[in-house]
Amino acid sequence: MEKKSFVFYESWQRAIDELPADIQLEIYQAITAYAINKKSIELSPMAKVAFSFIKQDLDRNAKKYADRCMKNKENSIKGGAPKGNKNALKTTKTTDRVKKQPKQPDNENDNVNEDGNDNVNGSIKIDNKEILSLESIKKEAQASSCMSDFDRFNYWIKDNAPYCANPRHFPHQMTEEELVKLKKKYSGSEIANIITQIENRKDLRKRYSNLYRTVLNWAKRDYGY
Repeated sequence: MEKKSFVFYESWQRAIDELPADIQLEIYQAITAYAINKKSIELSPMAKVAFSFIKQDLDRNAKKYADRCMKNKENSIKGGAPKGNKNALKTTKTTDRVKKQPKQPDNENDNVNEDGNDNVNGSIKIDNKEILSLESIKKEAQASSCMSDFDRFNYWIKDNAPYCANPRHFPHQMTEEELVKLKKKYSGSEIANIITQIENRKDLRKRYSNLYRTVLNWAKRDYGY
């Protein structure tokens, strides 16, 4: 069901503002798509890392909102104690007030604390165990934004094509010089597309040992130059 609103926290903005502009746009699009329509979109590795923690807050708040709505609905239809019952004096006023004006939260603001989640000092927690602080996320994103193209490539391939990234399968891994040669002919998306094809072709990938040569040959076949 499509929602009409959701809570956006300042702590998210502070972390996102430290990222490159293109990554910021990815994250903002991911937030609105997930919060409003519950849809997940494809993200680059850096954006995926940052959004994964925001998604935890969105899921947590959505659950609290649903629980609060259910509780208010139950209170609105509850009849209260019968007249003459010893509990009647305690419940009558409250029950009457609920009957006249059942509370339905307008958005998830009613469900969360001022900081926007159950975290302490901006820390991400699961089962009351601190996993990562927002400051750590920001530092990781800053470090990632300073990576060279070759570092970014290695980060991406390990995350998206672990078979191709494993030296046991491809003893000759891509060197920085070879990546530069490829990028003179093909775009980053074209290179990524070829590597993804190799990763998914279990019937063919075992034939190859040189990742650069394999990507180059497949790219020539697919793109014709």
